[in-house]
Amino acid sequence: FGGGGGGGIFGGGGGGGFGGAGGEGEGEGEEVDVEALIDLIQATIDPESWREAGGNIGSIRALRNQIIVTQTSTAHRQLRDLLTQLRQAHALQIAVESRFITVTRNYLEQIGVDLDVVLNNGNAGFDRAGFQNQPLRDPGTGALVLVPREFSRLGFTPGTPGGLGFTLPTQGFPQPFGQAGLVPGTGNMGPHSSRFTPVPIQNNTIDLAAPIATNIPGTLGGADVQPAFSLFGSFLDNIQVDFLLQATQVDARASDLDAPRLVLFNGQRALFSAFIEQQYVQTLIPVLGDNVGLFQPIIGIALTGRQLDVQATVSADRKYVTMTIRTFTRVSGDPVPFQFTGGSLTGGAGFVQLVRQTTNQVQTTVSVPDGGTLLIGGLKQAAERERDAGVPILSRIPVLKRAFSNSSLVKDDSVLLILIKPKIIIQEEAEQEAFPTLSRGERS
Repeated sequence: FGGGGGGGIFGGGGGGGFGGAGGEGEGEGEEVDVEALIDLIQATIDPESWREAGGNIGSIRALRNQIIVTQTSTAHRQLRDLLTQLRQAHALQIAVESRFITVTRNYLEQIGVDLDVVLNNGNAGFDRAGFQNQPLRDPGTGALVLVPREFSRLGFTPGTPGGLGFTLPTQGFPQPFGQAGLVPGTGNMGPHSSRFTPVPIQNNTIDLAAPIATNIPGTLGGADVQPAFSLFGSFLDNIQVDFLLQATQVDARASDLDAPRLVLFNGQRALFSAFIEQQYVQTLIPVLGDNVGLFQPIIGIALTGRQLDVQATVSADRKYVTMTIRTFTRVSGDPVPFQFTGGSLTGGAGFVQLVRQTTNQVQTTVSVPDGGTLLIGGLKQAAERERDAGVPILSRIPVLKRAFSNSSLVKDDSVLLILIKPKIIIQEEAEQEAFPTLSRGERS
């Protein structure tokens, strides 16, 4: 600054003010409080010499975010030193690097056995067939021929149509009381018994031990996970056996890293946000017309992403950075349709979509060394669901218990870590590092 000259307040000469160019000081940078700066200069540099204080020499005025000063040479040197100190303080910047680390592990183990037995299944409800008061036998094997009981009650055997083996005429049964509809005695027909209906023995422990879902994202419990190994079949005879064997083991691991970065002036505040927008049907507004009722959908937005809000200040010795940090994390799931029916006689129906959202927020004030990394917050979630179902007594017999017991195990872990690393950027040091030749030329 010279007598009667003008210059930028915090950098830039001629018409350039703070953060601007060509005389337009406002805009991209921080707006300077010129009146406060003028008051500071008049109170610091030879206060009695200013005309506003009754002096005859000093005058200062602002013009488009610049100041024009008329003063003595000594006062100009003092003013230059003051502005240099202010510029040096303003030349400090802080680069803030953050890391949002999410590590998830989902584990599922399931061993299921379903064994169902039906006793007396093959011959229940059958009677011996007879011909001329003699039991019929299979000509090939000699085994007794059985006939369904409904024909026994009718008192005759069904005729076999021609072209399908040997044609047999309809034969009557010898009824014990000479009355059709009365079932004759069965006799000894072991190992089955036609006196009993089929006797099912069912094992439902595979459903009782089904995996249960947890509240941790990515859980495998309760999901429609196809078994890794499956074996099933049936043995059909007088004793029917249905068996099902399933075995599954899944270990899923995932890690996500988000690393927002900000650069801000000393003492200032900066905000970074990155979100993915997902539209969904939030609500419906009924639209009425002549003999018709419709719905107008209202679209909502579900956000998934991160937000970082930082205000940082460098300590006087330039070794530490004090930061006020606010973090915001939100994860939105897939929309789930929710259908409802109106109460009108026309039975109008519509649906909305429900979105499940998980939100994590951290707000704190910390002091971190220059270039150091600090864990400012985090969240660890762990859940375990273990189910073991079996038939009493049978599920405790060695070897045999495997057919009458089932088990499942679900383990879920999720860890969220938030790390902050500040780096002080000093303008002079950055210039010397980036332009060493230019810096040496200026000093020479």
